[in-house]
Amino acid sequence: MSKSCINCGFNPQGSGNEIYAGFGKRLIAAIVDSLIIFVPSIIIFFVLVFVLQAALFVTFFGGNMEGAHAVETLGNIIASVLSSGIFIIQTLYFAVFESSGKQATPGKRVAGIKVTDLQGGRLSFSKALIRNLGKIASSVMFIGYIMIAFTKQQQGLHDIIAGTLVVNAE
Repeated sequence: MSKSCINCGFNPQGSGNEIYAGFGKRLIAAIVDSLIIFVPSIIIFFVLVFVLQAALFVTFFGGNMEGAHAVETLGNIIASVLSSGIFIIQTLYFAVFESSGKQATPGKRVAGIKVTDLQGGRLSFSKALIRNLGKIASSVMFIGYIMIAFTKQQQGLHDIIAGTLVVNAE
């Protein structure tokens, strides 16, 4: 007798009843999530950096070109702080949605997939956070993402690190 999840039908024993989300569906989800969070983040980032640099240049140096180097340095500091803030917001976006009752970001919901633990259950916030921080390792030459196409359970490196699966939603 197989031990399937009563709620979703997921079977961790590998009987073939479970359907892991493939690379294509995950790519669609990533594109939708990018449109929701990454695109606005990048626009805000560049607008803020440009506006703050221009304001500093005019305010402190009166538009004098001798102050341009100092403003550029301050702009780099501002850019670093904003980049860190955007990274935190994006990481929390994924962790909050993937640990929610829907177990999916809006992009994953559009693609019809969700994230589970190895037993087919809902992720805790800490497990979802570990999964999303693990995407840093997956991003190295995209090897962690390419692994999805070659692992039995369609796991990326970040899924293996966190002990998670991405499966087709009901």
